Amino acid sequence: QWCATRPEYGTLSLDDLMAEYKRGAEQVVSNLEVFCSRGGRAGELGCAVTTIDHCQFMTGDIWHRTRDVVRDVMRDHATKMLRYVDLWTLTLQIPEDCLGGHQSPMSATLTWQIFLGGICPHAATADGSLASFHGDTCRAAQVNVQCADLTGTGFHYAWECALAKPCDLRALPQPPGM
Repeated sequence: QWCATRPEYGTLSLDDLMAEYKRGAEQVVSNLEVFCSRGGRAGELGCAVTTIDHCQFMTGDIWHRTRDVVRDVMRDHATKMLRYVDLWTLTLQIPEDCLGGHQSPMSATLTWQIFLGGICPHAATADGSLASFHGDTCRAAQVNVQCADLTGTGFHYAWECALAKPCDLRALPQPPGM
């Protein structure tokens, strides 16, 4: 559990925890404004700040409030060079389960495609408008089979096993009549 590395946060109320999260987010975004500006180190392509991804078990208030803090901070700071990506809403639309709070390889690959599509030259785009995912552990259901027994693998979690194997995204042409 990641909170075990920050025991001081475990004593805070949810309101105090979110206030601390917002304070930290404001500080980080202020630093990113310089870094991601035209004269900054990322001045050619800019940067993206995202919310957390959405997992099916994230029904508690803390998850929604965590997402809302990033949205609210970026509402005041987003520019063409410092972009806001609502990863929560994106992954909410993907019909895929998470793996212990982590995106499946399919979901992670699609997310990276969206990020790279925003910064790579358009001339480098693939032909086709449909996404097809190929690999033994692309989908969460595949991971539950392929990574069911982690004994002797060196992995502690199914998501580690899943992300260690390739999940290729291929662009396919749109079928006739679609």
